Amino acid sequence: MADELSKAITELANPVLKLEGFHRLRRREFIRSSGSIVQRLDFQVNSWGGRDFCVNVSANLIASNEFVTLQPGFRLSNYDGRNSWLPSMTMGEAEASVKVVIGLIREQAFPFFARTNSVEGFSDILDQEDWASSHHLKFQQGVAAALLGDANGAKGRLNDAIRLYEADGRDWCFAKIDKAMKLCEALDAGSDGQLLTKWEQENSEIHGVV
Repeated sequence: MADELSKAITELANPVLKLEGFHRLRRREFIRSSGSIVQRLDFQVNSWGGRDFCVNVSANLIASNEFVTLQPGFRLSNYDGRNSWLPSMTMGEAEASVKVVIGLIREQAFPFFARTNSVEGFSDILDQEDWASSHHLKFQQGVAAALLGDANGAKGRLNDAIRLYEADGRDWCFAKIDKAMKLCEALDAGSDGQLLTKWEQENSEIHGVV
């Protein structure tokens, strides 16, 4: 089956996103990096067939994310507030849908990216978030505070994350506890900058930043 969506993205969306500093990482995925932050637009095709698609918008701190996540972030929505799933089976559908998406990107994604284009703005966004996985949120807030040079604020949030990971108790939590503890120790020793740079270098390829 022809990938009409990728063709429409190439013709219509790619020039708009390129002007904003995004580059195409994969056929339906775009990223822009700004220092410690990578911002992402992902055109997600419905895995059940039919070629309907939506667009996910997200930003990640590279140092604190070993995987690409959609938090903080959101899915582009229609004007009625519902998630926007649009058709792309035919070239006509794909082109019409991508034109709609470009408008939604301008109205919804670009303001979010402007707010998360610095660690200060990213930290402000995190302070407004409410995640079900509150230990992950506290860890992200701790890393952001460390990047901003707020050692006491970083250690407070990292210690909160450690307690929440301990309460969760699943096997994978122990690796996160270890990372949080290592960053607390580095903050005490004044070597947090080197540690965060090391984490960023380790995670950069996963985020498509080379």
